[in-house]
Amino acid sequence: MCAISCSIDAHVWYDMFLQDTLDAVETLLKKHEAFERAAATQEERFHALETITTVSCDALLLCAEILLECFV
Repeated sequence: MCAISCSIDAHVWYDMFLQDTLDAVETLLKKHEAFERAAATQEERFHALETITTVSCDALLLCAEILLECFV
C-alpha cells in the first residue's frame, strides 16, 4: 500500500512541479514579449527623435548658408 501511495504522491508532486514550471515559463515568456514591445517602442521614439534632430540640423545649416550669402 505504501508503495502505491508513495508512487501516487510522487506522481501528484511531479504533476504539480511541472505545472508550476509551465506557469513560470509562460510568465517569463509574457514578460519577455512585453519587454520586446517596450524596446520596439523606444527604438521607434529614438528614430523619430533622430529624424527631428536631423531635420532641425539641416534647417539650421540652410539658415546659416543664407545668412552667409547675405553678408558676402
